[in-house]
Amino acid sequence: GEINLWNTHSGQNQGILKGHSDTVKALAIAPNGKVLASGGNERVIKLWDLATQTEICTLTGHTEYVKALAFSPDSKLLVSGSLDDTLKIWGAA
Repeated sequence: GEINLWNTHSGQNQGILKGHSDTVKALAIAPNGKVLASGGNERVIKLWDLATQTEICTLTGHTEYVKALAFSPDSKLLVSGSLDDTLKIWGAA
């Protein structure tokens, strides 16, 4: 349920994101480098501000595990895939 952030150049842990209550199975970083999306067994998606390492919001709607996440090239849309046989497109209202 925790996400470790690592600096690939130094090999140092840069922080731990805590907020999931079950296994995280999918991650995606927005192309702008500002937001991380995470999802998994608890059937929700959490968006994280990478600069502050805080949770932005929780997205609900899937009825089974979230298995795949991807951002659009402009970082404005997120697509999630789930074992409930659906794809959802999330964007700012």
